[in-house]
Parts: sequence; structure tokens; C-alpha cells
Amino acid sequence: MSNEAELPPIPDDIAKIVQESEVLRNNISVKAHSKIELTAEEMKAAFALPSKSIGLDGKTRYRCGTLTYTKTALFFLLFWLLFGDFVYTFSFYVFPNTLPYLLSDLGASDVTIMLLNKSIVYASAFLLSPAISYRSDRHRGRRGRRMPFLLYSTPVVAFFLVAMGFYREIAEWLCGDSGAFMGIELATLYVGVIGTVLILFELSNEFVKNLYYYLFNDVVPEHLLGRTMALFRIVGLLGSACFLRGVLPWILNDESIIPDVAPDSWWLVGGMTMPSWLAGINNFKLVMIVAGTLFGIGYSIMCIKVKEGKYTPPPETVDKRTGVFSSIKTYAKECFTHKFYWCFFLSNAFWYIAGTAYVAMMLRNRETLGLSMGQIANIGFYSMIIGALLTCPAGWLGDRLHPVRVYFLFLTLAVLTPVLHGVWMFYDFLPQWNYYLQFSIFMFLLPMNTLRNAAEIPMYMRLLPKERFGQFCSANEMIRSFCMIFFPVIFGICLVLMKDGKLGWEPMGSWRYRIFPIWVLFWQIPGIFCFAYVYREWKRRGGKKGYTPPEAGYTASDETAESSEKAE
Repeated sequence: MSNEAELPPIPDDIAKIVQESEVLRNNISVKAHSKIELTAEEMKAAFALPSKSIGLDGKTRYRCGTLTYTKTALFFLLFWLLFGDFVYTFSFYVFPNTLPYLLSDLGASDVTIMLLNKSIVYASAFLLSPAISYRSDRHRGRRGRRMPFLLYSTPVVAFFLVAMGFYREIAEWLCGDSGAFMGIELATLYVGVIGTVLILFELSNEFVKNLYYYLFNDVVPEHLLGRTMALFRIVGLLGSACFLRGVLPWILNDESIIPDVAPDSWWLVGGMTMPSWLAGINNFKLVMIVAGTLFGIGYSIMCIKVKEGKYTPPPETVDKRTGVFSSIKTYAKECFTHKFYWCFFLSNAFWYIAGTAYVAMMLRNRETLGLSMGQIANIGFYSMIIGALLTCPAGWLGDRLHPVRVYFLFLTLAVLTPVLHGVWMFYDFLPQWNYYLQFSIFMFLLPMNTLRNAAEIPMYMRLLPKERFGQFCSANEMIRSFCMIFFPVIFGICLVLMKDGKLGWEPMGSWRYRIFPIWVLFWQIPGIFCFAYVYREWKRRGGKKGYTPPEAGYTASDETAESSEKAE
């Protein structure tokens, strides 16, 4: 007689339901992969299916809408998405970490540095992000709703990445033999060319940098989103670490690194010696050529390999009409008529305004604390590596405690960053001790920053309406971009006035970069208060057990009191 208890047989009615459910899933999967149009009922059923299930054959299947994955297919989906993230991060980490130093070396003012490094970036987002996100949410095409925008913009973005490396040649060509172009001297024209190429790059990059992250909601099974975002965070950190350790220390050196690393004889091309024109390529140009080529080829492959499924018909506009004005009216009513979303948008905007001052921190480290580019890169490198190791535990903790809770807690603790960096407003140390202290502060803050960053994107996905996720993300981008058009310039003007002693103090010179913690703390505090309201409403509307976002297009007074009954 067996010691194991026999399991009771499955009731016929339950077995029938399971079998019918499996048949429905298989029919939907077959039709979707065969490019056969699904009925409205089948489409609705596809999006209601669980993201993970075990079929009657005992095999696990993963689903996201009409997409069905085996374990192998899911592995390759994540591989190509991670590959695209690595290529993007490595290629685009050049700008925010090199541009301030490059412009400073070219003699640009603080206002110009803030204008080009911050304001132009966010001006392009303000102008294009809402339209791109709104249209992609409602686009239905052969390649899906995100891929057409991503695939066709990739070569354009890659072209401007490469063009940035030739800013000197472009400026010198414009000047010709006269040494000036329309009265603009060559030294000033260098900065002008960088600004022009940067504008064109940012306008084309708007199609890439936002829609790529919207794609996760469309192709990744829902129960894997938190862990997937942790993996993406790790890959992004590793890509950034590769740049900081392997590229940043020498990217702005006048002498080319190519003769130091290239062999004397090129056996691959018949033993010929290295061409003189290649040896003359400066380091910045080399990095931009490699970054543009890597992004153009690598990202295009990712776009081809990742497939989207089918979607439900796009939601109607508020007046049930078509056209630009109807779309604008729908966008405005759905995104900007509820206090909950306004507080969410403003919290993020205040956070970005506070972050404006970290450009001054970068210049402070080199100009007044005496850190070398190698030491600056070293701090960033170890921060990225350790952050990558902490990201998986941070993602697990965020899923367990809920990303909204984790984000709010460590958003509040972020005030420690300006407080600790404020020590240099009162004391000055030798350059080597400045390096040690800076390194220690970064390591102390790293776990808290890692937990907040790991929870940020999952927090977006948990708070904003899923069917209009891109639209609400773009509204958030629109508000913070509008603020970031002006506030970086305001901060730059303050730095210039402090440099010249026009604010009632003595001229500060490069010491002005040390006061950035005051700016950071001033804007972080209202951001925390705004998110405190979001957190309170999140709990009132169901919290961890059953949160439902506010209805798009309705004010708080229009909602029923039933939502309060969901509070924990």
C-alpha cells in the first residue's frame, strides 16, 4: 500500500473550464502568430489572460496580450532588449558626462553650459514627447505601435552622434580661409556647431529615448516587469561603468590614443602601416564615431528581432472625433484635470530642477577640489559596479514591499545628498583627501540611491493607467521639460553673477560651484511634499492590495466615494 495520499480527482466542471481556457489561449496564439485578425471578444480575452500559466501538456507559457512565449522565446526576448539597452546606454552616456568639460575647455560660459547640457535637451522633449507618445499609444501598424518609431529614427540618431565628433571640421569648413563665419570667430563657432548638432540630435532622439521604455509594458509578461527592470538597470550601470573606466579619462586629451593601442603593422590589410589620417583622429571624434556606429547597427538589430503583438482598438477621443484639436483636447483633459496626476508630475519636475545643480558638482570636482579626470571616472566606475551588484536585491525588495513605498522612503532620504556634499562649503581639504571623502560619500549614499532608482520605473508602471501609459509618461515629461527649459539657465545666471560678485558678495571665481547643495535642497523639499500626497492617495485608492488609478479625464470631485473603501 502506498504511503502517499492519493489526490482527489479534478471535478468534471473544473476540468472542462481549464480545457476551454487552454483552447482559447491556443486559438488566440495561433491566430496572432498567423497574422489573422482577432475578434473583439478574442482580443479582450487575450489581454485578460494571466501572464504565466501551465498548459494541459504541462509546459509553462508566458503571455503579454496576444504574445505567447516559451522559456526559450522569453530568454531571447530579454536578451535582445538587454542588448539594446546596453548599446543605448554606452552610446548616450557620452553627452551628460563629457559635454560640461568639453564646453568649459572651449571657453563657454556657465549659462551656455547649462543651456546646451540641460535646456536644449528638455526643450526638445517638451515639444515632441507628448505628440510622439500620444500617437504611438494609438498607432496600429504591421510592426506594432512602438517599433515603427524606434526603427526608422535609429539611423538618423546615429548620424548625428557621428556628426558631433566632427564639430571642429564643420566649424573650420564654415569659416574657410577668412577665420570667421558671418562675423562669428572660430572659437565661438565651435560651441555654436556643438549646439546646432545637439539640437538636431535631441529632436531625433525623442523618438528613441521614451518609446523604448514604453515597449516593456507591451512585450514583457506583467509578473516579470520588476525583475526585468532590475536587469535593465544592471546592464545600464555596466554600460555606464565601461564608459567611465575605459573612455572618460582620455576622451578629452588632445593627443590621439590610436597610436598607443594600434599595432605598427596592420597584417589584416597586407602589412601596410597605419594611415596618418587615422593616427590624427582625436579621442573625442573616435568615441563619437564608435558610439554612432555601435548604436546604429546594434539598435537596428534589436528593433528587428523584438516583435510586438496585436492591440485592442485605440481609445476614443473625449468628443469622439478625429483631428489635431480633438487629440489635444483629449490629451489635456485626460492628463491635466486631476490633482493626483498634477502632484505626481510636479514631484518629478522638482526632482529634475534640483538635479540641475549636479553639473556644478562635476565642475566643482575638477576646478576647485583638484580631482583629476581619472579620479572622477574612478568614483563613477565603482559606483556603477557596486550599484549593479545591489540592483537585483533592490529590485526584489521593491517587488516585496511595493515600488511606491520603496520610492517614497528613499526619495525622502535623498536630502542626505546635498547635506553631505555641503561640507565643502565650510571646509577645504587637500586634493587627495577631497578624493577620499568624495568616494566615501558616494559609497555611503549608493545603497539608498540604488533602491530609489530600482523602484522608479516600476513605480511609474504601478501608478499610471496601463492603457495610456505612454501618454501619461509624456505628460510627466512635458511638465518637467517645461521647467527644465528655464531653470538650468536661471541656475547658470546665478553662477555667473556669483562669479562676478554681483549678488552682494565678493567675486567667488570657481568657488561658486561649491554652493550647489543649497539649490538641490531648496527644490527637493517641495518634491517630497508633492509625492507625499501621491502616496496618501495611492493608499486611499487601494494601495498594495488593489490600487486603481484615478479615471483619466475626471476631477477628484467627479469620482465616487467607493474608492475610499479600498483603503488599507
